[in-house]
Amino acid sequence: IGSESWQRAMEKSGIARKDVPLVTTVPEGIELDVIRQMTDHAGAPLHVVTPQRVDAVRAELKAGFPDGLPANSLLNSHHQQENAALALSVATRTAPNIVRHDMLEKLVGLSYEGRFQQVAENLYVDVAHNPNKLNALAKELKTRVGEQRMAFVLGLSDNHVVADSLPDLMHLASHVVVTQGTFKAQQAT
Repeated sequence: IGSESWQRAMEKSGIARKDVPLVTTVPEGIELDVIRQMTDHAGAPLHVVTPQRVDAVRAELKAGFPDGLPANSLLNSHHQQENAALALSVATRTAPNIVRHDMLEKLVGLSYEGRFQQVAENLYVDVAHNPNKLNALAKELKTRVGEQRMAFVLGLSDNHVVADSLPDLMHLASHVVVTQGTFKAQQAT
């Protein structure tokens, strides 16, 4: 996948097939233009889950879980809330009789070890593995802890450029430890 956002949009929208709807949360910009060109070329209907629909899912979550979501729910992350809005959109298009609240409850119950997982007080694990994911992690950290500085322990695989991956996190860092990985690892130098 390319380093530019439009390249990633083109790569991912390459899945488009004739008469098969493609659903995205990309609301605007060059990325949506690329996706629209790819779906037009393939003859695939394009459905955009708008920011307003994502906000509606966030409102549903707040109303349905007034005491907050479980600590390790994937939906604690804004990025995963976008994914939930996307999943709900696909599900209601393909299975119109689905009970939306039941599906939302199931999504809230999902967790993924290593995806912004709280393992102790003030200790989280996240397997962000590319610049986009690290950027999403940095945004999520800003949302949750503001400008509080924190320590990071990092290990990157050999196909990622360290300089491209770290800028979004560095302004939040009080300390950074780079470790030697075991799978396709970069040297910790």
